[in-house]
Amino acid sequence: MADTLELKVTVTQKEADYVASKVASGEFKDEGELIRDCLEERAEKDAALERWLQTTVKSTLTRINQGSGRFYSIDEAEQYLEQRRAERKAAATA
Repeated sequence: MADTLELKVTVTQKEADYVASKVASGEFKDEGELIRDCLEERAEKDAALERWLQTTVKSTLTRINQGSGRFYSIDEAEQYLEQRRAERKAAATA
C-alpha cells in the first residue's frame, strides 16, 4: 500500500452505523478500507465527469462559438427527449 496518513473524520450516527454494518458483514476488513473504497470510487466519477466536460461539453461550446451549433430551450430539449423516448419504446415493442 502507498504511504498512508491517519485522518480524523466526523460522521453522523447513521453514517457510523452504515460503516459498522459494512465492516461487520465482512465486505470490508475495517473502516479505513471502506473509506478508501469510497474515495477511489469518487475519484473515478470525478475523472469521468472531467473527461465528459473536456470532450462533449468543450466541443459543443466550440461549435456554438464558431456558429455551427445552437442552444436549445428547456422546452425544446424536453420535447426532443420525449420524442426519443417514444421512438425507443415503439422500437422495443415492435
